[in-house]
Amino acid sequence: MYIADWDEFFDKSEQLYRSDPSKTRFSFKYRHVDAKVVLKVTNDRVNLKYQTDKENDFKRIDQLNNLFFGLTTAL
Repeated sequence: MYIADWDEFFDKSEQLYRSDPSKTRFSFKYRHVDAKVVLKVTNDRVNLKYQTDKENDFKRIDQLNNLFFGLTTAL
């Protein structure tokens, strides 16, 4: 399911990770043809996706990356 709002995507991603940290992972894909980035967070049961083509949103990828690195190293 695609989530249109970044804050909602970020919050749901964090909740998903906290509920099942050993199975949750995220990936991102850049499609040069469309100039879009798709972020995906999944635990194989729930899939959260966020898509953007705005350059300002690209910095948010780093925010999500830092969240996952921080939560992973805190275990």
